[in-house]
Amino acid sequence: MIDSIEDVNTVFFGKDKAKEYVVDDLALCIERIIQQQIIDHILMHACDKYEEAHHFPSEIVEKDGEKYEVTSVGILDPENMRAVNLLQKSCFDALMLSMRSLFANSGADHTSGGAFLRRMRNFPDLENSTQERWREIAKDTGWEFVAIRSKDYKTRQATLSDNLMINIEKFESDQVTQSLIVNNRKVMIYNFKAVKEFKKKLLDLYDKLYRCGDYYANNYKLLREYQRDNFHREEWIDGKKFEIETIIEPDDAFVKKTIYHKKHKYNIHPYELHEILDAFAEIILRYSRLYIFSSTEGQFAPPIRWGVSLKAMVEHINELFANPLPYAEQQAVVDTIRDKMPHCLEFLHMQ
Repeated sequence: MIDSIEDVNTVFFGKDKAKEYVVDDLALCIERIIQQQIIDHILMHACDKYEEAHHFPSEIVEKDGEKYEVTSVGILDPENMRAVNLLQKSCFDALMLSMRSLFANSGADHTSGGAFLRRMRNFPDLENSTQERWREIAKDTGWEFVAIRSKDYKTRQATLSDNLMINIEKFESDQVTQSLIVNNRKVMIYNFKAVKEFKKKLLDLYDKLYRCGDYYANNYKLLREYQRDNFHREEWIDGKKFEIETIIEPDDAFVKKTIYHKKHKYNIHPYELHEILDAFAEIILRYSRLYIFSSTEGQFAPPIRWGVSLKAMVEHINELFANPLPYAEQQAVVDTIRDKMPHCLEFLHMQ
């Protein structure tokens, strides 16, 4: 049972190296989505070269009074499109499994990111619980605790336990905490606005992920549907993974021809995944800045496997391929990730 802020910290952000916590799952998802972005671009290049290298000579033959179009297909694959295509699908499967693991929200999921969102959404009286935690930490560290609210910004003053008034002119409204020395007393100021902002961001993401209804474009449904169609055949709709799309095109020989095209029942846009991950990373960062840990060492420091440069990470992954992306496209990938996932990069300590 998670009844206190300290319990939340222990369950979701512990230091036991033998376990995986929310920060570990989030770091893995971020790394995989960056990897996916690179492989997607390499696959698009390979597909272009594949089509350029192919010629589709065709002729009309007649048999038993019926006319048929016979097409011969080349087998040239200059940039290994078939192999890259298989790799791209496997990597996307791995990404979606990691995303589902991070955002799992059933009763059996006790330590996932989804369980963290659910627990904090339903946490009773988060402001007072946070204040109690602040008071404990201030006492343990020898500092005197004082919490300020919106009304205190109007007077620009706050009151200590013995009714001593202190000036908070230099305390900005977006600050979470500040330490002061007042009459030789060590005072730690905490800002309740940070707790309210954290809760608001958390509720917004929770609604997008788990509330039903067509209005929510980024809901958890897209993760469930991918799992259903790719990992659980018994859950396919009408026993089918695809919808059959029928396209009728004009044809010189037959007047018209019908093309049957397999179309996935779900439609996932990569930037939806970027948005979900970045919103969650922002929530984790905000939580870490509430100053409710006795020590943050190790708790919000995911392993840095790629150094401190996003550009270096992209280059290292790109070098694995026989036909890597040119520099300009590598930079385009870097720019997209920086634009779409700034909080994720901050979480990974990447520049």
